[in-house]
Amino acid sequence: MAGQNKIKPENCREAAFLILNRVEDAGAYADILLQDALVTLDVRERALATELVYGVLRYRLRLDWIIGRFSKLKTNKLETRVLNALRLGVYQLCFLDGIPGASAVDEAVKLIKKGGAKKAGFVNAVLRAVTARKDKIIYPDEKKRGAICLDILFPSPVARKALDGAPGRIRRNGAAQNQPYSSSEDVADKHHRH
Repeated sequence: MAGQNKIKPENCREAAFLILNRVEDAGAYADILLQDALVTLDVRERALATELVYGVLRYRLRLDWIIGRFSKLKTNKLETRVLNALRLGVYQLCFLDGIPGASAVDEAVKLIKKGGAKKAGFVNAVLRAVTARKDKIIYPDEKKRGAICLDILFPSPVARKALDGAPGRIRRNGAAQNQPYSSSEDVADKHHRH
């Protein structure tokens, strides 16, 4: 059964896309899927696939907030595949340096093309709008709870309840939990130093 569920991507973006869809649709574990998918990719592709999967999962609330500013449809109305193509594109456009905007848009559109020209056109339009205006995005006022939810990346109900207690501590803890994953070697090194 495990062999049936393996992901065999052609490239790092397809790997991330397939993994994010499986996580969203089936509640699968990203780390297990990623481990299986990485075997088929070269070293550089493995690093980007890992960054894309964990980055989109880590910044999902913020990505959805950004998408909501540029999409005529609400994110909760979008098909999982469309939303994940948008998340991957927006993550590359807004959070990663060194990836040309045109490349991020083109690759996201390629991921969704199998779903039809209309979906591909929608993804293309939203991502081109983000590309053109990403530097002009105005995030919520930092003193408001909604902004803290975006900053610490906790869903609003969780953050709202927690913020009733100690906003400073919650912001610090949330920010710490959302740092990029260390490699196992980094974790081992830190463990041996103590």
